Amino acid sequence: MRHRSKSILWFAAMAVLAWRASACSSDSGGPAPDFTVSVDTPTATTLGTQVVLHVHLTSIAGDTGIVTFNVTGAPSSWTVAPPVSPVTLTANGQATGNVTIDIPTNGDPAAAGQSVTVEAILGTLHHSAASRVTVANEFVIPLLRGATAGGSHWPFANGTTLHLNNGTLVTFQNGDTLAHIIHSNGGIGIAHQSTGGVGTPPGGTYGQTASGGPGSTRITCHSHLADTLVIAIP
Repeated sequence: MRHRSKSILWFAAMAVLAWRASACSSDSGGPAPDFTVSVDTPTATTLGTQVVLHVHLTSIAGDTGIVTFNVTGAPSSWTVAPPVSPVTLTANGQATGNVTIDIPTNGDPAAAGQSVTVEAILGTLHHSAASRVTVANEFVIPLLRGATAGGSHWPFANGTTLHLNNGTLVTFQNGDTLAHIIHSNGGIGIAHQSTGGVGTPPGGTYGQTASGGPGSTRITCHSHLADTLVIAIP
């Protein structure tokens, strides 16, 4: 009889524990709403360009709402802009926001890569992810296809002044179907290209390092002197 009573008590205790475990499980309701964030690594670039960071968001357990962004780590010479339109994350869905970074011709290079952190904020939740932006100390000036005596050679207005830092490599890149000789007055270390050869052939480049500022130099095509640029070092 005593053994039977102990068995009854044991089963009763197990039943109570099972009920408590079930009640706790029901009260928890599963994981709390949340989200994750990741950022793509952009292709390495040069000065005078724009970089776009694609920020990917994923809803967890039904989290939803408008996401805002803070970006830190970029040099002060770069201009950082969050997405121009609100980024809305739907329940258990995905969304992407684009952060743009404008790097001026006289901005800070980051040859070894600059770590940039994007913080995504949804309600009281804050999550961050880092990317790496690599910028060579180089400024590329394209020669446009179809450049002629009456047409534009450069993707800039005639007479534009381009401001560079001392030590920046200036690369003229010929996108035309004809060769062009880069004409310079020889200031700030950018030499006139030799007239003894073909100049810069189609698809070719001519590179010079800007140095010795403050000062400037006037750049044209040797055969078409009317279409000019000015490169200046402070």
